Parts: sequence; C-alpha cells; structure tokens
Amino acid sequence: MPDQRGRVAFVTGATSGLGLQTATELASKGARVLIGSRSAEKGARALAEVTAAATDAQPELVHLDLMSLSSVAAAAQQVMGLTDGRLDLLVNNAGIIAPPLMFSEDGFESQWATHVLGHGALTWQLLPAILNAPRSRVVTVSSIAHYFGAFDPTTIGPELRGEHYHRVRNYARTKLADILFARELQRRLTAAGSSTLSVAAHPGIAESNIAGNVFAGGPDWAQRAIIALYNLPAQSTEVAAWPVLFAATFPRMRGGYLIGPRGFTLRGHPTAFAGSLASQSLVRARGLWDVVETATGVSSPTLN
Repeated sequence: MPDQRGRVAFVTGATSGLGLQTATELASKGARVLIGSRSAEKGARALAEVTAAATDAQPELVHLDLMSLSSVAAAAQQVMGLTDGRLDLLVNNAGIIAPPLMFSEDGFESQWATHVLGHGALTWQLLPAILNAPRSRVVTVSSIAHYFGAFDPTTIGPELRGEHYHRVRNYARTKLADILFARELQRRLTAAGSSTLSVAAHPGIAESNIAGNVFAGGPDWAQRAIIALYNLPAQSTEVAAWPVLFAATFPRMRGGYLIGPRGFTLRGHPTAFAGSLASQSLVRARGLWDVVETATGVSSPTLN
C-alpha cells in the first residue's frame, strides 16, 4: 500500500471485521481515519486499536447509525466539520447480513436501509467534501452474493417496506444495488470530468459467524456446524480486506471497477471483475438512483 499521509478517510462500520481492519491498515500507513460507529462502547474499543496502529494523524470517532437518516445527516455534518470540507476517501463498508425482519427508524427493511439507502444518502451529503479533494475515492463494499441478486427498481418499493421478506434474497439484492450505485456514481463523475473515482469491492469469503444468521432459530449444534462449513474456504479478515484496501489505494485504479479475490472470486489477491450481468445494467443503475432519492428525501447532487 502506498504512503497514505495527508489523506483523510471515513470508514463506516469500522468497529469490527473488515471495517476495523481497513481503518487500522490505512492508519498504519499514515492516513487520518474517521471511524464510523453506531455503538459508543464498540467505537471506543476500535478507536484504541486504530490509535495503536496509527503512524501519523490520530483517528477520531464519528457516530453513525445507517438505519436512521437523521443520524446519517448528522454524521455527514460532523465529517464536514472535522475535515474542513475535504475528504479523500469514503469507504461504505458497514453492513448486516440476513437478519430476521427488522425496520429502520424511517420504516425501511434493515438491509436496504443500511446497505443502500443509508450509504447512498451519506455519499451524496459528503460528495462536496469528496470533490474538494484531488483524486479522491468512494469505495462501496459489496459481496459475491450479488451474483444471486436481481431486481426491478420500478417495483422495489414493497420490498423496501419489508413485504414478502426473505433475508438471503434481500441481502443479495442489496449487494447488487451497492455495485449499481457505485457504477452510476462513476458514470456521473466521468460525465462531469471529475477526477474522483467510485469503485466497488468485495472480500470473497471472510471468516465470520454470519452463516448462522441464515439459519437462525435452529439448534445450537446445527448453527456451529453451518458456521464451520462456511469458514472452511474462508480467508482471514486481514486477507479479506485486501480488495477493499486495493480499491482504496492502488494508484492506477479505474472508476467503475469491481475488485475482488482472483481465486474464483472467493479468496486470494485482488483483481478486477465485471461482476454479474445485472450489475452492469445502466437501466437498473439509473432506476436505483431514483429509488434512493425518493426513499431518503435526499437530493442527489448535480455534478458540474
């Protein structure tokens, strides 16, 4: 990773897993890292860990609950103040995986609220600061699950409200939406002649207990067995963070790329992928942009 001194990065969901690893690695290379955290307790622990790794500017905490659009707006304002309106890197990392049906403060299904609506609103509200930084980047974290996702933006409204909920299907669709959002942002940045890049990344399979969510409610022994099977091909959090860090720091990165592990997209060193056919749809991407704007009430910025 190149020297990151002088860069300011905001990483959402940076209190554990990929987010914490990403924040720690960036800080170790000299970046000033803002740690997005919903929990004050977890935020304090993450701050101590990232501070221990920091080699230049000290990290800071930003309270962010992506399931609250008012919290998103407050976090964006806090980041604007902390950075004097100049942000080099935004990593849209925070996520939840296949939980039981839950709703955000604003009445949206939790996975759509977190992965798509919250991050979309955050990106748009921070874009003035991002555009103020030369060669800045927005990295949006997706998943290999996007290959199993497909949706029509014109009929997605009921799903946003939790109707006919299927936890795995919604996860796959929201992770497809993350790539579509990233690519539509890049298309608009390119049209405006901006040097800012929008890139998507996915970690392949990372060690975690997430598989247990898919079969929540079953016997404990079954949960443990499923988690163990899931983790057989998994790579450590440190290695799984490589695609995200590569997308965030590789000097010759191109906007609109999807970065993931090269070993059958599951594990290994990072490389660029086209992604699913659905993730390359301009119609879906433009339709999704309108869905986010309507649902959040946040106007997408006009890029000049």
